[in-house]
Amino acid sequence: MVKKKKNIPKPTNFGANLKFLRRLNGISQGGFAERIGISRNSIASYENGMVEPNAENFLKICEYFGEKPLSMMVEDLSVRSNGQSKNKPNNLKKYVFESFSEFLSQTNEITKVFEGYSAFYEMRKTNSDSEDHKELYMILDDLFVLLKSLIKENWNLIQNVYPHYASDELTDEEAAELD
Repeated sequence: MVKKKKNIPKPTNFGANLKFLRRLNGISQGGFAERIGISRNSIASYENGMVEPNAENFLKICEYFGEKPLSMMVEDLSVRSNGQSKNKPNNLKKYVFESFSEFLSQTNEITKVFEGYSAFYEMRKTNSDSEDHKELYMILDDLFVLLKSLIKENWNLIQNVYPHYASDELTDEEAAELD
């Protein structure tokens, strides 16, 4: 008896790209879901890779962000440079590009860590009635507010810089500044 091979689909970058583009545009899961007419739970499931969207929702999402379907599935949009210029980039532009890519990657990672710790912290905080821990929780609350604010500002910076960062050529003014 021959066992039939199961076709296990290869993982895609769709979920990570959706999350990146949504955050880059400063849209919550609920707000985005409302804009394209699907549930917030669907967006969350797509982003964490548990579910791939049906064709209609996939195309709605691609159209909303102006991305080609193949790019949404295959590329890692958080590090894409939208092509290299025909001339080799100068060292300063290359350094800025690499530094921004690293900043973007680290912001994405710290956001994930923050979300995980926030959920864990809230769970621990609600399960603890001890008066001994109230001062500690007040300090931790302040730290979480500060970290949340810093992460938000990082995403604001990325959102404002990204269109320029993704550009593949320097303007005449930028080239003059580098000389």
